[in-house]
Amino acid sequence: MKILGFDIETYKEHFCCVMEMYDSETREVIEKVTVTDNGSGVTRDHMGVIEHYFGQADHIVSFNGKRFDLPVLAKIRADLRRSPSVPLKYIYQDAQALITYDDNNNPIVKRHCYVKEWSAKHFDLLNNCLLRHSLKQWEMYFGLRIRELPYAPDAELTPEMKKEIDEYCAYDVFAMMKIFWASGYDGVGPGGTGGILNTLPAQEVLLEWWPKDLPFIFDRTSQGIGAGVIYGTTQPIPPKTNQPLALFDLNSFDVPLDVKMIIGYIAKAPSIEFETTYKGIVYGKGGAHFIRPGHYKNIYIFDFASLYPTIISNYGLLKTKYANDKFAEITKNRLEYKKHKKESMRYYNLDRGAKLLLNSPTGAFRIRSGGSPMYDPAAGEAMAFIGQLTISELVFSLPEFENLIEVNTDSVFVQGEANVQKCREMITFFKEKHNLILEEELVEQIYIRDVNNYILYDKDGNVLKGKGIAYSDIKNKASNVAVYTALFNSLILPELKLDWDKHEWRDFVVKYHKSAASKYAMINGEPMPHKNYYFMWTTREDPDAVPISFSRDVIDRKNGAIKARFGVWSQDMDELEKHFKYIDFEQYRRDLDVELELWHRPDLVTTHLSKTQRKSLKTLRDLMVRDYI
Repeated sequence: MKILGFDIETYKEHFCCVMEMYDSETREVIEKVTVTDNGSGVTRDHMGVIEHYFGQADHIVSFNGKRFDLPVLAKIRADLRRSPSVPLKYIYQDAQALITYDDNNNPIVKRHCYVKEWSAKHFDLLNNCLLRHSLKQWEMYFGLRIRELPYAPDAELTPEMKKEIDEYCAYDVFAMMKIFWASGYDGVGPGGTGGILNTLPAQEVLLEWWPKDLPFIFDRTSQGIGAGVIYGTTQPIPPKTNQPLALFDLNSFDVPLDVKMIIGYIAKAPSIEFETTYKGIVYGKGGAHFIRPGHYKNIYIFDFASLYPTIISNYGLLKTKYANDKFAEITKNRLEYKKHKKESMRYYNLDRGAKLLLNSPTGAFRIRSGGSPMYDPAAGEAMAFIGQLTISELVFSLPEFENLIEVNTDSVFVQGEANVQKCREMITFFKEKHNLILEEELVEQIYIRDVNNYILYDKDGNVLKGKGIAYSDIKNKASNVAVYTALFNSLILPELKLDWDKHEWRDFVVKYHKSAASKYAMINGEPMPHKNYYFMWTTREDPDAVPISFSRDVIDRKNGAIKARFGVWSQDMDELEKHFKYIDFEQYRRDLDVELELWHRPDLVTTHLSKTQRKSLKTLRDLMVRDYI
């Protein structure tokens, strides 16, 4: 199979389109071509080259191409039917209009922004698979070059600048395809993690279920495909009701009356403030949550398999009989696919595709997107309420509530033989009453920060897996690996465990994305001009080192943690290797201490400034002069 990766750049004085054709078996580049304007515009010959390569490919791959690259190219193609060339200024204007497009403007571009044969083979890495973050952020997570072009779209460009734009576009295609093979084809993240990422092979099997009489568009999201497959239409369907309590019997659940009243109040009077907590368990329009932070040994996790899809099926929450029957059919088919998914990639992708379909209503219930037939807020709320009531039946059956450690949407963590035995007895109860499978797992050690952050260990203290932003930073982003490794290794120990010398230079690279909230992020006293950075903390002996800060305050006035840093930065991570000889471990210790404070281990913190030391310190220069950094 031939797969073509492509990207375009549109400037008022320049246009380029870079394409790389790959063999899907070898994943090697077969052919590479760059199409640029002739200095004044894009001609029919230029478009002919682009259409030739699009036609040769079995699939074309882009990042956000559904909303930008393909509409721009489609508009150029439409204009070329009336003219031998399209002036660059009009391509630039259309591109800018698309960037700022909404339903109230740009009707001309919208009318010409779709080419059926392109969309029928287009896999949008953002829209179909990753669903979040910019390409530069994904490049950062993969450790690739993250350099950004400094030129405004309407800038006057020299030949050298145009060449640089072409090279930049080519690198983006190269980087995008590296990410595509990992995430969009194999379905794993930058740190080797999986999940339910949609992939091109899964997308192909998803569309085997697509109704034959519906318009075929390959570059829909999995939710969009799920809507078409499950409902047999892409047109809006009115909800059965706007009252979530009308979709199930609140009194059919064996839970305390207070819990039923809380759910009832949330469903009927969402704007009124009232207590939504019972015995420490917080209820709402999402999942039920409860936590006892700390370090525990021999914890049992009881988890409901496919909780929300099963609830959707059991309660017929979809809007039509056709949809509920189709959902049940896919559920039945998936059981067969799971039996054989290790035997062949065909069954593996069928299982992944079916899982995507069965999970598609969960988010689509509450997200209005183009009038999807799946949109049904009451059903989404009913699904969440039923989930909370179901998990509550398990929670309030426990004989030792004091040994309940955590409740989190579809699972409970418990200790104590009495609790474990009761949960095992409830497996039959949930199978018979709710058709739910309650699965059991023994965790030899766990450290819990809060509901959304915890780390699982084996009996020897080795990290098995985790959940939350800190675990994501090390596993998915590979950012500040040395610090987070030390954090996870130390959480369950009486003393801090530091093994800086066992780490290579890459483990000390801090990957930073400047969000809208980072308005005080500074490098050497100047605002950070880019969004994505690679940092390394070094001593002042490094001739390239400069002050770096991420907030207005250089220290935390509550605990004395130093927020500012001193070091080097680059947009090409490999350039930081030469600075490793200047690495300042004390600054990484400060990063570690900030995390230890967040994870409720202040007893291991040593680098925070005392109240006396904090007096009169207002700038990073003050800290440097006093040798605190």
